[in-house]
Amino acid sequence: SKQNIVNKMVLTDIAGIGTRSLWSLLNIFHYKCMKFLARIGLLDDWFVGKSGSEDYASLDDIMKKTFTNIVKVNQKRELKDIDAPCLVVWGDKDEATSLRAGKYLANHLNAKLVVLGGGHYAFLEHKDEYLKMVNEFLGS
Repeated sequence: SKQNIVNKMVLTDIAGIGTRSLWSLLNIFHYKCMKFLARIGLLDDWFVGKSGSEDYASLDDIMKKTFTNIVKVNQKRELKDIDAPCLVVWGDKDEATSLRAGKYLANHLNAKLVVLGGGHYAFLEHKDEYLKMVNEFLGS
């Protein structure tokens, strides 16, 4: 029998759903091309270091490998195993993890989707509103 170890979940701009936007895919392709050109000596490594997401660029080489592995994972099949109520909070202008992923989660989980104005860190841009929602959701 399935054991419920989580009563409620809050998911905020998470990776792992595999619903990248065309813009995101083009950025990844651009970065990989630049990385290849740097490896064969046709481009200075400095340009490559200035590419990629802010999250990725801020990491050391070991953490970059870990980050890459995390964002490549597709957890769609595991969603069927989650029956706990979820609060899904997303930024409407999130370019790192598309709002499409948040909508997918809300449609495939016992979830309420809340869309905030802002990007990948909308939860920080609207910190007070976010904390109030989370507290209400977890406290009820």
